[in-house]
Amino acid sequence: MKKRILITLISLICLIVSSVMVIAQNRISDIEFPILTDFKMEVFREGQLSEKNLLVRLEIWKLDNRFFVSWNHIHIEPVHSQKKVCLIPWHFSTEASIKNVRVHKNGFSFRIDYLKGYGLTADVVGTKKGGQDRYYVEANAIAPVGGAKKSTEIWRSTDEKIVLPYKEVF
Repeated sequence: MKKRILITLISLICLIVSSVMVIAQNRISDIEFPILTDFKMEVFREGQLSEKNLLVRLEIWKLDNRFFVSWNHIHIEPVHSQKKVCLIPWHFSTEASIKNVRVHKNGFSFRIDYLKGYGLTADVVGTKKGGQDRYYVEANAIAPVGGAKKSTEIWRSTDEKIVLPYKEVF
């Protein structure tokens, strides 16, 4: 008797678990990842190559005919007066700071509002060049310089190595 109850209970649990997994799999299969990429970026400030770099992880996915974006980057910049390298992680997404997302066969574009209310934005455009799997990404950004001053920056994807001038980071 106890064996029958145990077998029935196990069968019932397996049935429930498999039903939940089928429902979850159907929901997951609706998600498409048209873009999932990592790249390095050089930063040009007022037309001059700066010592600032970005390491970027970009994810663009589609769910229910709507695009979602996650942009994560590490801001890398030397602080020569302290002989250290500043590493700052940033995260932006369509839930908070990414707007105007457009995705097409050979590229994408969107705007990052990276300090809401301060007019600091980056207009990001990525394009694929003839038959390549990689994206060339460029952003026109408005960045803080100090105090209330702002500067224009251009962020460009690159294959160049990022060499840290100091071993110590903060």
